Amino acid sequence: MADNFPKIKISAVLLVKNHKRHVRACLETLQWIDEVVVLNDDSSDGTAPIARQFPNVVVYDHPLNNSWAKQRNYGIEKSTGDWILQVDVDHRIPSELAREIREVVCDTPHNGFKIKIWGEVLGRIFGNNKNDSSIPQLSRKGKALYDTVNEVHGQLLVQGSVGTLKGFIIHFGPYSDSREYFCKNINYAESEGKINTSHNNKIPPRKMGTGALYWFLIKPAGIFLQKYFRGGYWKRGMVGFQYAILRAIGYYMVYLRTWELYYKDSENSELVRYCKKHDIPTFLD
Repeated sequence: MADNFPKIKISAVLLVKNHKRHVRACLETLQWIDEVVVLNDDSSDGTAPIARQFPNVVVYDHPLNNSWAKQRNYGIEKSTGDWILQVDVDHRIPSELAREIREVVCDTPHNGFKIKIWGEVLGRIFGNNKNDSSIPQLSRKGKALYDTVNEVHGQLLVQGSVGTLKGFIIHFGPYSDSREYFCKNINYAESEGKINTSHNNKIPPRKMGTGALYWFLIKPAGIFLQKYFRGGYWKRGMVGFQYAILRAIGYYMVYLRTWELYYKDSENSELVRYCKKHDIPTFLD
């Protein structure tokens, strides 16, 4: 960039897997970054070669292993900048935000910053508000790591104070149409379901029966009400209403997949137990 800011090195961490559609456009908006650490999870569509065309990019072939949080922490470890920006491949960084970041890191008491995200929801521009922009995406090196307890949606935990930037990130995310949303949330539900049934950190399997009403009805309904009223989605009319419903359905899909994975286990399957009790061969025998 042309602005004469003090030389403070800024890195960015970017996770990719078969993102040929987005990676070039994303990296073009990161050319002002001193170093972009791209973590390539076994892409087969030419994503990595495109990324390597950019002079400020370093590509590491590193498997995700169903843990976005650990993958982000690996990127933080590999970054050499004084500050690190967390970016998704469907993000675009406007020049105004780039300039603000360059300026703010020169003199700040904060160790991290939240950044608002503006995206498209069902054909309409939809910006998040203070209730949705609660996750920092810019942090000082050595002062932040991702929480690995929630491996899918782990948050960036910053040591010290956190500010909020005025600028915003443009997000070409999963809410541009319902088909893309459901496709992406199927993958999220699969990953979260495996975590829930293996680590028992969100939905205790012993409560999947007695607590079904809560997990499948009350919790999603609560998500809808939180987003629609407290989150201010009601201000966006029908788009806000549909968006709140999609967010609730996303949580429902996670609980449904957790339920399925738990009862697919041979020890929990009623059909398998019946067959074993009556000496009937199963496909597991």
